[in-house]
Amino acid sequence: PQKVEDYPSPALLPDMADLYAYPNPANSTVHIRFGVFVSEPWRIFIFDQNGRRVRKLAGGGGSGVTWDCMDRWGRPVPSGMYYLKGYGGSDLIKAGAGRVILLR
Repeated sequence: PQKVEDYPSPALLPDMADLYAYPNPANSTVHIRFGVFVSEPWRIFIFDQNGRRVRKLAGGGGSGVTWDCMDRWGRPVPSGMYYLKGYGGSDLIKAGAGRVILLR
């Protein structure tokens, strides 16, 4: 991944350059990587197939995060397709998206 500072204008940034999930399909944990190095706070929202928010992950920077395949109440989520939507802290990072299949 490249650093955000390498881009002279927010308009030239890739779309948080997509969110890459691996392994995919997953079983118990999923590693989510950003396409660019994020130096500001970020948030990733995870939605189920019906569009319900399952979990919110947040951090202060970096190039990725691990999801434990639990919902926001600490319960394991069932098998299925999950959609990822990521946002950077300020306008420096555009929204990114991805998806992951979970097989229990």
